[in-house]
Amino acid sequence: SFPMMRDTSIRLHYEQTEWLSGEEEDARFNAWKTGNTGYPLVDSGMRELWKTGWMTQSVRMVVASFLVEYLRVNWVRGAK
Repeated sequence: SFPMMRDTSIRLHYEQTEWLSGEEEDARFNAWKTGNTGYPLVDSGMRELWKTGWMTQSVRMVVASFLVEYLRVNWVRGAK
């Protein structure tokens, strides 16, 4: 399959993305992780994951895309 997938994106355009770093990245990541982004669909999905340990596939795609596309936090951090 994809042995390097944990560190290298299979979508090459992400390799050239300028990700946030430092305190701003930490703040955005923590808001996303705890369901405090201010976006109800994202927040409810992350709170569901925190409380139950799972979320539906459609919500998983939304929260993952939000982390990468809107918050500009590297997807590797979100995958962990």
